[in-house]
Amino acid sequence: LRSGGSGTLVTANALSAVGRVYLILDASGSMLEQRDGRSKFDVARESAAALVAALPEGTEVALRVYGHTKRSIEPGAEEDSALLLPFGKHDRLAFRRTLDGLRARGRTPLAFSLQQAKQDIAYGNQTTTLVLLTDGGEHAQSKLVPARAAEQLRTIPKLNLHVIGFDI
Repeated sequence: LRSGGSGTLVTANALSAVGRVYLILDASGSMLEQRDGRSKFDVARESAAALVAALPEGTEVALRVYGHTKRSIEPGAEEDSALLLPFGKHDRLAFRRTLDGLRARGRTPLAFSLQQAKQDIAYGNQTTTLVLLTDGGEHAQSKLVPARAAEQLRTIPKLNLHVIGFDI
């Protein structure tokens, strides 16, 4: 039966408003390891870009990265974590440029980064989705424990935590 129209079916995935999205990206040296011809870091970076590209307009996005500025042997490598993009209406192009400018190189101050995340997202009344992209455990020599740092995040109301593990 023909009922008019062009005969083309178009489908799309529609996301409803998700509140705020806070990404933590592991850029430690272990993320340089290759899996199937690509570094874990490249896969993680592409995953972060795809997630942000799929978010509805108006979603507030923040990006924290760790292990990206100091080599493991440099002073301060155990606290090499930075909020590169604070919460704000996401600009896909700026987000992509920030991701493209990163390179994996240092330690894994995961617990420290989770502590910093708690401070970054503790305000506001919206639901916040925290997405951690990492290949594993704490490699900083501090006495911080990632599980304890993550547990402290439970004090933040309306927080959803997702961990995406690469070759864990």
